[in-house]
Amino acid sequence: EDSSRLFSISEISNECGTLAQTPSVFIEILQPSIKIESNGVFCNETLITMPVTGMKTHENADYYQLQIKNNLQIINILPNLVQNSIQFYLPQEIQKDKTYALKIIGKKLGEFSNTISFIVKSPPAQPSIITPQHVCFGTENYFLTANGTNLKWYTEENPENFTFSVLLNTKQAFRKNYYVSQSDSNGCESPKSKMEV
Repeated sequence: EDSSRLFSISEISNECGTLAQTPSVFIEILQPSIKIESNGVFCNETLITMPVTGMKTHENADYYQLQIKNNLQIINILPNLVQNSIQFYLPQEIQKDKTYALKIIGKKLGEFSNTISFIVKSPPAQPSIITPQHVCFGTENYFLTANGTNLKWYTEENPENFTFSVLLNTKQAFRKNYYVSQSDSNGCESPKSKMEV
């Protein structure tokens, strides 16, 4: 249901009996105004970008906080707001392969998200490469190779865009660096290996 609901408490019971509550106490059950979209798996030691809807992007940086809970502790983090997502790093005290609950809380009443469960996984190892690579001028259809799965190739060390393969233009003489990582089925990405070509 999308709307809030109002309830009244007129009687309270416990093991010792029933107590009449006069006048009745009204409580309002609020629905989350923010929706988190996540598969419930986060990668350790990487910047996490989590899609959300319903957040006000024009608020101050400290307006929202992430609350992470397990049976033993509550951790609060100030995330960065980026368009329709939030970005954050998990603190070091978050342990791998244990389940945690996460929600977003705003400074005004009623501004909170649904609670999601998540687990933290380690990123895969860097792909192994041979560097530097020497490619003969004029060689046809020369693709760069690395040992790993789900390889992502980059032309810079920290760009947002990647390709799944690199076909070199061997009709031009050049020296260039490429960066390659591997990712797993959880979406965790390894550190990048630098290949000199």
